[in-house]
Amino acid sequence: MVQVQDGKCAGSNRAGAADSNVPPDVNQCPSAGVNIDLFPATMLYVTATVIDPNAKHWDPVQKVFVTGPLESHLFYQIGGRHPDLNRNGIDDFIDIIQGRSKDTNGDGVPDEVQHCLKQLGELDGCEKKEGDQRRVWADAERQELSLTSCEQSCQGKPGEEACEKECDERREKADNREHELEERWHHQAHECREALHKFKHCEEEFLESKHAEDIQVPANLTASAR
Repeated sequence: MVQVQDGKCAGSNRAGAADSNVPPDVNQCPSAGVNIDLFPATMLYVTATVIDPNAKHWDPVQKVFVTGPLESHLFYQIGGRHPDLNRNGIDDFIDIIQGRSKDTNGDGVPDEVQHCLKQLGELDGCEKKEGDQRRVWADAERQELSLTSCEQSCQGKPGEEACEKECDERREKADNREHELEERWHHQAHECREALHKFKHCEEEFLESKHAEDIQVPANLTASAR
């Protein structure tokens, strides 16, 4: 869904009693620009039924807590992403209709992106690897934090000293793994910044060449007219 606003205020010629059509009750003067709503084209709905065979829950009939099968119905609505293939932070559709980008073949992909598909593919692949590594690192960090209560669980148990030593070894191992994964993530992020730089450089070269062509064509036409 697309709305193009010109920034002009909508007036009202109604006479007599009527609902207010001025702020703050109603905004009849939206800012100039383009509003794009992805609904419903890129919305994903997921429904699921999950059964916990041994859950403690409230039984409204017996009015007591009971332990047994518990069925839960889950509903998820996942929003889509605004396409920004040229990586300028603006929806590609807006770039095209406002003239910042051209779309010669009308497929919705800016021409500068069409020219740099190889570099875009490398950037996409790099960003996917970075996202995967960031999630693995975050999971390792959560696991390390969960070990903070390890020593507390050893208190008062037979072999308390040995238990605490094991906790220290596990924490040290988890800490080393977390730092290793963090370094990998940062290294991958650096590679992605380099890939983005190559992609943007390719775009800029293409746009500069098209701009030079646009200047050259009128000059040739003027020379021919003479």
